[in-house]
Amino acid sequence: MKTKQALILLLSICSFSATAQLRDSDTLKLGYRITSTGNISKGNLDRTIINNSLDISHRGKITGFRSTNSYVYGKIGSRQTEDDFATANYFYLYPNGRLIPFATFWYNETLRRKISHHYLSGAGVAYVAVRDQKNNLRLSIFGVYDRLEFDGVNYEKPSFNGSSTVGSWRAGARVTGGHSLFEDKLRIRYETWFMQSLQSTDIYRYYAEINFDIPFNKRGAFRMSLRDYYENIVLVGIEPNDLTYTFGITVGNY
Repeated sequence: MKTKQALILLLSICSFSATAQLRDSDTLKLGYRITSTGNISKGNLDRTIINNSLDISHRGKITGFRSTNSYVYGKIGSRQTEDDFATANYFYLYPNGRLIPFATFWYNETLRRKISHHYLSGAGVAYVAVRDQKNNLRLSIFGVYDRLEFDGVNYEKPSFNGSSTVGSWRAGARVTGGHSLFEDKLRIRYETWFMQSLQSTDIYRYYAEINFDIPFNKRGAFRMSLRDYYENIVLVGIEPNDLTYTFGITVGNY
């Protein structure tokens, strides 16, 4: 846990150091967004969940990248239920174009799902359907190799029993977008994707996230987030679907 928090802090410091040297006209080239949301309930069920994330992006004439990093801490009563770290990285060619080739690498660790290591790497192409000052919409398709390393060998799908590793080539589709509404009094950002194994119909996952931001100044906003994640291959006793609602603050220059 300390290593994960240190990595998030280091990335935060690096992003602030870089952006502090930029003029306002430069912020479209190098961007950052730091978000902290959570949900705490007391009473019959003591539940705490905190989600901290850092996004860094750069868009040059020929190349660009985006790195999304998050750490989730959660507990029910005195039992820790989340200690989850994730990083998703994209490397683009000609990011200002309408059709953008990219390579991607993801890594995560998930206490909640008893996944010790999850690696994903591959390539794809994105189509920019809308890009203006108030709206953006991007559609992507990709192919990746995906490897999950579980803390166990007994699955809800018995055909996978006996091995702690599940690896597969997958094809996927992704939609991301954002919109500024009511003279920028409300911003909506969303992402959804689906990945299907090319080797087994039982291996698939999907993810959907939508964020509602209410700005309180040029850089900051109050945020409400809803996330839905489904992983079809899980160990015995683990639910395949997680739905979380959190609220907090986000600060960034895009």
